[in-house]
Amino acid sequence: MLQSTMIEASQAPLIMMQLMAGEIDAAPPEQSEARMARASDIPHLARSAAPSGNFRGAGIFTRQDLRNIREYVQQGLSLPANLEGVYGLTGYKRCGVAGLEPEELLPLFQAIINHCKSWSPLESDVWNQNLALESSANAVVKYGEQIVRTIDAMPLMEKIRNNLQNLSDSNPGLLIYSAQDRALANAAQNLFGDLAAEIDNQLLKTQKLKTRINDFRIMLAGGRLSNASYFTGLEPQIQQKRTLLEKHKASLPESAFFAQINFIFERIGQAEREYHQAIQPLFNSLGSGYVSINYFLSMYSWHCSQLRDKVMSLHMELVMLIINFSAGQHLLNSIETLARRFVGIGLHMLDAEMAMNNIDFMWQSMRSQLEQSQQQFSSLNSELSLARFMPAFKRVYEPWRQIAELARNMQNQFW
Repeated sequence: MLQSTMIEASQAPLIMMQLMAGEIDAAPPEQSEARMARASDIPHLARSAAPSGNFRGAGIFTRQDLRNIREYVQQGLSLPANLEGVYGLTGYKRCGVAGLEPEELLPLFQAIINHCKSWSPLESDVWNQNLALESSANAVVKYGEQIVRTIDAMPLMEKIRNNLQNLSDSNPGLLIYSAQDRALANAAQNLFGDLAAEIDNQLLKTQKLKTRINDFRIMLAGGRLSNASYFTGLEPQIQQKRTLLEKHKASLPESAFFAQINFIFERIGQAEREYHQAIQPLFNSLGSGYVSINYFLSMYSWHCSQLRDKVMSLHMELVMLIINFSAGQHLLNSIETLARRFVGIGLHMLDAEMAMNNIDFMWQSMRSQLEQSQQQFSSLNSELSLARFMPAFKRVYEPWRQIAELARNMQNQFW
C-alpha cells in the first residue's frame, strides 16, 4: 500500500509544474466524479473549477504581468517626493479641500514611491527562484541517482538480482547485511539526509518569497502584513482621492485651467471665422471687377492682417498656457491612471501567490515522499522488499527531470 501511494503522489509535483508552465490542459481527469480523487488529480480538479478560457499564462509572473507591473513602477517612481513637486503636480499650494491639500497628498505619493522601489529586488528574487527551482530539481535527480547507485553497489544486490526469480511474497528472502552492505546502507541514509536538507532549504526560500509577494499585494489592497501590522492599502487611498477629485474638481485650479483652455479655443475659432469672412468678399469682388487691385491690396494688408495676427496671438497664448501647465501636472490624470493600474496589478499578484503556493506544494510533496522513502528503506526486512524499493524510489525523483526543464523554460518570461 505504501508503494502504491508513493507512486501516485510522486506525479503531483510534476503535474503542478506543468500547469504552471502551461504545458497541460487543466481539464479534470475523465470520470473524476466516479472515484476518489488521488493526490495527482488535485491540481486538475482545482483548475477545473475556474471558468473556461480564463487560464493565465505560464510562470510565477507572465510576460503581461511583468509588463504591467513595470509600467506601474515607472509611473509610481515619477510621482513627486517632496512638497515642491506636489505643488507642481497639482498646480496649487492650497485648495481648501480636506484630503487634497499638498501636505495630505505627499505621504501617499511617498508610500507609492517606496512600494515601487521594493519591486526591483522582489522581481530579482523571483528570477532567482526560477533559477533555484531548475538547479534544485537537478539536485533532486542527482541525489536520487546517487542513492540508487549506492544501494545498487551493495554486494547483497548482486545476490538479489541472481535470485530474483525465486523471490515471492511467500518466500521474500531473509535480508542479511554484510559489513560492506551496512556501510553502503549508511551512506545511502546520509544521502537521504543531504537531499532532505536541500529540499528544506528550497522550501524555506519559497515560503519567504511567497510572504514577500503577499506583502507587496497587501500594500496595494490593504490588510495585515506578515509582521502583523495593518496597512490601509494604496489602492483604497487612491480611490478615496479619486472620489474627492470627482466631487470637488469644479473648485480646483485644474478645473480653471481646462476652462481657460476651452475659452481660448472658442476665441481662436471666432477669430478664424472673422478672418475668413473678411477675405472671402474681397476675392469675390475682385473676380467681379468691382474693386480695384490697389484697393484690394490695401484692404488685405490693413484689415485681414489684423485678424490674422489676432489668430496667431491666440495660438501662442494657448501654447504658453499648456507649457506652463504640462500634462505631468494633471493630478486627476495621475490618480485615474494609478487607480486603473492597481486593479490589474492586484490580480497579477494573486496569480503569483497561487503560483508560489504550487511551488510550495511541490516541495512539501517531495519532502513527504522522501521521508516516506527514507523510513521505508530503514524498515526493509526482506530481499524482495529491497528489490521493490529501487524502482519505487526512482519514480519519486525521476519526474524532477522534467520539472527542471519546465523551470528553465519559465525563465523566458523575464525577457
